[in-house]
Amino acid sequence: LRHSDVRPRPDVQAGEEIYLVARAGHAAVSVPTNVRRGGSVGDTILVLNPLTGTVVRALLVSRHHAELTVADATGERRSL
Repeated sequence: LRHSDVRPRPDVQAGEEIYLVARAGHAAVSVPTNVRRGGSVGDTILVLNPLTGTVVRALLVSRHHAELTVADATGERRSL
């Protein structure tokens, strides 16, 4: 038995297209983006920010959506 035999497959993998969501109050904006480092729902993943061309961290909230995250004063990451 190998670890790869029992390890669950990530919900998203590098190269897949999902929506990156940024929230501010009651407003939300989403743009299609590409996953750079995948993971499972609840994980912080890396995605390409198509507006700036940079790679950013996002919280994977579903198979098709990730929320932009920022670090607070303690270094803890939270949704924007």
